[in-house]
Amino acid sequence: MAKTYVVKAGDTLSKIAKAQLGDASRWPEIVEANKGKIKDPNAIAPGLEIRIPGTKGGKKPGSSDRAFE
Repeated sequence: MAKTYVVKAGDTLSKIAKAQLGDASRWPEIVEANKGKIKDPNAIAPGLEIRIPGTKGGKKPGSSDRAFE
């Protein structure tokens, strides 16, 4: 399930991607998850609530396929 994030003054999509997804280069995934909300990726307004997509592969960071070790 996607999280939401409220844009703050000074935020950029790459800063949000770095903080929320761990990789600034994943900002296009945020744009894709917010079609219709983000018209111009270079101009996101403070107060805008956006969806943050899940991690690649559907796993949370630090998760493992192994049971208990």
